[in-house]
Amino acid sequence: MSGEMGADPALHLIDLQRVQYHRRGVPERWIVKDLAALLFSSMPSAATHIRSPIFTRTDRMRFACEYFATRHLSDDDKRLIRRAMQKAGAMAAHERRRQSHNGAAG
Repeated sequence: MSGEMGADPALHLIDLQRVQYHRRGVPERWIVKDLAALLFSSMPSAATHIRSPIFTRTDRMRFACEYFATRHLSDDDKRLIRRAMQKAGAMAAHERRRQSHNGAAG
């Protein structure tokens, strides 16, 4: 995506409903991975082509309440979200290192 007006946006699909497809439930690490990928994809970076934050903390909390189908997040929900946010941060740090390494080599 070039960032020019009229350019076709990149579309990425993340399946957040794995739970429906597994009888024994979904391992927590998969849920964390999916949520982290979603959080990472909404962060400003060269990889996402987003230049400034587009989702507020309130937006993220609304999403979490919808995702967990509740009005109030439990302690377990909050712990899972914290893990996903940490993983998304690690993904962003990895992407920054990769970008700086590729920039230095080119």
